[in-house]
Parts: sequence; C-alpha cells; structure tokens
Amino acid sequence: MDVPRIKAAPAGHIPALDGVRGIAILAVLIFHFSGPLARNFDGFPQKLVGAGFRAGWVGVDLFFVLSGFLITRNLLSLSGSTSDRITLFWRNRALRIFPIYFVFLFIYALAVYVPPLPYWLYYCNWTQPYQPGEIRSPLSHFWSLAVEEQFYVVWPVVALLLPRTQLLACSWAVVIIVPALRTTAVAFEISPHLIYRATIFRVDALVLGALIAQGVGWRAPLFIGAALTIPVILICKGFAWPHPLMQTLGYTGIAACFAGFVGWAATTSAPIISNPSTNGGLDARKQPWQGVRARRVHGGHWARTAWKTGSGLLPAWRRTAPAATVLRRRSPIAVS
Repeated sequence: MDVPRIKAAPAGHIPALDGVRGIAILAVLIFHFSGPLARNFDGFPQKLVGAGFRAGWVGVDLFFVLSGFLITRNLLSLSGSTSDRITLFWRNRALRIFPIYFVFLFIYALAVYVPPLPYWLYYCNWTQPYQPGEIRSPLSHFWSLAVEEQFYVVWPVVALLLPRTQLLACSWAVVIIVPALRTTAVAFEISPHLIYRATIFRVDALVLGALIAQGVGWRAPLFIGAALTIPVILICKGFAWPHPLMQTLGYTGIAACFAGFVGWAATTSAPIISNPSTNGGLDARKQPWQGVRARRVHGGHWARTAWKTGSGLLPAWRRTAPAATVLRRRSPIAVS
C-alpha cells in the first residue's frame, strides 16, 4: 500500500508554544501535588497560596486550547486530496500516541491491575464520573487524553471538508452552543464530574484554539474571556471547578483567555518571545526545563506520586516503577 504523498506548507515550529505546554502541565502538577496540602492552610496569605494551588486544574483548558490550535494549524497547512490528508493525520496521531500509551497500559496491567476497557478504547472520560474509585485512581488523568483522541477522530473531517468560511462559522457555533449545553446539564443536575470530563461539554476549548489557527486575532478572545471569567471568579470566590457558574460560563471564559494567550505567544513579534534580553521568555530553546521535559514528566505523575509516598493508591510493594520509567522517557500527554 502506497503512503499518500502529502505536502505541508512551511508552517514552522513555534518554540514558544513548548513553553506554553510546560506551563499547562506544571499547573496541573501543582494542582495534584499541592491541592490536599493547600486545604489545610490557615491565615490569609496561606489561603491565597492554597487558592492558587487549587486553580491548577485550568492547565487542562490551556492544553486543550493549545492542542486545538496546533492540530488545526497542521491540518490547514497540508495540501493534497482530502482523503489523503485525513488518512495521513490519523496515521501520524496513531503512531505518535498509541505505542507508548498501550505499552504503559500493558505494564500497568502486569504491575498493578488490568485497566478497565474504557482506558483501552479511549472513552474513560465518559465512565469515570459513574465510578468514584476511578476518579482518584492513578489512571484518572487519562480522561483528558480520551477527550483529545475523540476530538482527533471528528475534527480533521470537519476541518478539511468544510470551506474555510464555513469552518469559521462552524467553530463559532460550537463555542456558543457548548456553554448552552453545559447550562442545560447543570439545570438538569447532571454530575459535575461528567460536565468536567465529557467531550461534548469540553470541546469548546479545543475549538477556541482552532479559531486562533484560522486567523482569528488573539485580542478579542482574550478580552471576551476576561469579561466572562473575572465576574465568575469573584462570584465563585476562586476557581471552584464544580461550581455551576464556573461550569456554565467559566470554562468557556477561561478557555477564551487561554486562546488569546496562545495566539499572542504564537505571534513572533511578542517581545517576551522575540527579544533575547528577556532570557528566552517562553521559548523552550532558552528554557530547557519547559515544554519537552514537562511532557515527559506528566504522563506517569500519578504512578510516581503513589510509588514515592506510599499513598495507598498502589500496592505497598510499589511495582509501578517500571511504568513510571517508561512514561518518563516518552509520554503521550494527558492532563487532569
């Protein structure tokens, strides 16, 4: 079988976005490692720090926005027949994610227990809310990878079949409809965990990133997002992800802010990126701790946490070390 010959426009790598990726994963790591400790802080300064720790979950939204931007930018830079471009995209995604992901699951099955079927078929984000034990399991953070994989199945078809003007209109429609769906779900008292994890309720963040890739300027999403997010934060008294107002308007507002941030970071004229006197800014070439290293750390962070602390999430004899080592070398990205 011949491999489709696809030519890509010189979209180019944007090193600053490696730094953005590092920020997203660092926020999630802080949320998981420091959240339980932050709840015990006393005094205003400590509570302020604790609130910052508990806001780390927004790193998920930043990563969704970044993924939507990069994937759409990649799709729109390809040339060739539509079927060949879609096939090539799916093949590259599978080769990039499937091997290390399934190797990890096999090692985890040997070392701890066999993961349930939803983890093998990338739909654990739909089942975790109905299985409380899975929400706190060492595999729980793979829900976000499931969201992205489901998005990768549908979005290339939409992005490459629709004309550019219709794609833009479709993207804006998604950004408007998804908060309405979440509002309906909250009104019908759907589980906050399902609203937080289900693809249909979180896809607006990915599509906001796609809008930036389609040429929407970064200022409008940033200002609109801030106008939505600031009142929500004040009313919710922080970044309380299960709060109804946060789940209806807050998720979209935060994602819109991040879309503006990603759009700004991708603009080469941004001083913090282009000016060497800023010590590299977000450029991962100047900040080697960001981006790639953060990607390698995150995939197995739950397993390593339990292994080091003996938290009871894994057997006492700590057999997750092999899995953690594999994930450290090369990890598919999942955030929670």
